[in-house]
Amino acid sequence: MAETKEGKGLFTVARVFFLLIVIPLSLMAILIANGIFKLGVTVKEKAVNVLDQKSQEEIKTRAVSTAEEIASFLMERKKDLLIATIIPPTDSTFKQFVRENQKPLWIREEGKVRQVLSYLYKEMALTDRSGNEIVKIVDGEPVPKSALVNVAKPANTTYKSEVYFSAARSLNRGEVYVSPVTGWYVNRTDFEKGKRFSGIVRFATPVFDKQGFAGVLTLALDYRHLAAFTD
Repeated sequence: MAETKEGKGLFTVARVFFLLIVIPLSLMAILIANGIFKLGVTVKEKAVNVLDQKSQEEIKTRAVSTAEEIASFLMERKKDLLIATIIPPTDSTFKQFVRENQKPLWIREEGKVRQVLSYLYKEMALTDRSGNEIVKIVDGEPVPKSALVNVAKPANTTYKSEVYFSAARSLNRGEVYVSPVTGWYVNRTDFEKGKRFSGIVRFATPVFDKQGFAGVLTLALDYRHLAAFTD
């Protein structure tokens, strides 16, 4: 019986010690560790939030700056078009206008990146009041008279679906129609072979004579010059 009472006594003391000392200390250790962890996470989250806010502000500032640069660039293109309305409509004067408007571009050829001077405008053209092209420059060279078409029909336009003639025809003097980016789709296979999207943004404005509406003048901005702002 003595051994049994002694065993029970030791068990009771051990159990009390475990309940009153070990468990509270363990819980305290867990709480402290958990508190430190939470504190660490909180500090880290605050640091991340500060960095995020700073990054967001930088991105916002950069985005606004880029948007302003693009807007200014497009306004210059509008001015070019309106200035071009007073240029004598001949192959030589249009060709000179296109060749005088060039800008550097970074391009990739044969795995190498290099800078080249490139025409801002892939096309410059003038039509009569019916949509028949009178003068047209493509890639800096005059298009033969036999190759000129009637662009009042979208199917005859460069990308077979453009409506700039009808859109510009309804405008007042000094107003400009600006098309969406237009170009041929580049599939994955061709892209992997090195082919890149080559599109335009077309600016068009009506021209007038003493009888009223006389035709439409267009400039086709090489899209790469616009893309260069965000590349």
